[in-house]
Amino acid sequence: MFSVDVTNVPTLGSYIVALSKYESITPICGSNNVRPLEQRSKQQFTINLTRATGIDGIEYPAVGCMLHSSNVVVYLSNGEIHYNSCGYNTVSTNAFASKVMPRGVYASSHRGEAMVTGGDNLSKIQGGGPIKLYQESGVWVVHEPTTPHCYYLRHKPMTIERRRAKPFMDFCTSMVSVLGSQDNYNRAGAYSSTTMLEVYEAIGDEDKWADMAELLLARAYDSRDKSFSLSSIKINIVDAIKFTKAAELIERRVMTDFSSKASANEHYYNSQFTNSSRWL
Repeated sequence: MFSVDVTNVPTLGSYIVALSKYESITPICGSNNVRPLEQRSKQQFTINLTRATGIDGIEYPAVGCMLHSSNVVVYLSNGEIHYNSCGYNTVSTNAFASKVMPRGVYASSHRGEAMVTGGDNLSKIQGGGPIKLYQESGVWVVHEPTTPHCYYLRHKPMTIERRRAKPFMDFCTSMVSVLGSQDNYNRAGAYSSTTMLEVYEAIGDEDKWADMAELLLARAYDSRDKSFSLSSIKINIVDAIKFTKAAELIERRVMTDFSSKASANEHYYNSQFTNSSRWL
């Protein structure tokens, strides 16, 4: 992926340096006070005066370092630095911000989200507002850093749940064997409103097996080869177990750094705090 060339973009490091840089640049003739941060021909990098609200809630005079039309890095007069991808979490944004901010502070991406790592080696993933940094004993510290976590499946309770679900899985397998190849299988049940909780409850209620198996088979039917996917049925059943019993099955642990790969277990873990009636 290509990035803008930031080779000659200056590293500012503080509000005083940023303000001095701003004052040293003559605006482009005929412009609305456009001051290029680098070569005058590269007007995608500019510097401007602005205001920003600090960690303490007070608004301060500030100097903004702009990429195209967005203040990506802002130096506040109270000593803070604010980073905001402004929704453009790109290689160019990260390269520009990392060059403009002090050495040891850099912008990056984490699973598609903007992230800044401070000199304290702590990072924060951008949420609704800018990421804020302040100096402490000469080190740039990230305000309210994001705690990295990993998510593990507890195998012992999951084994118990699988054993509980096995008779129902076997029932579904038997139905697939009986039906065999189907030219025009009725897939109406594939679009019915069914929740993960309803699937989980059906596992333990033999009276509901036939109806639930019919729905799962409808979803697992492949019209191209006119057959049923057993793996799809089992995945739906296991998903229903993990979503419904996430509190007992998924363990969240604090890590020292961020994993580049998303874990499916994280999806299950978060489901317990959102909607227990998640649709299948």
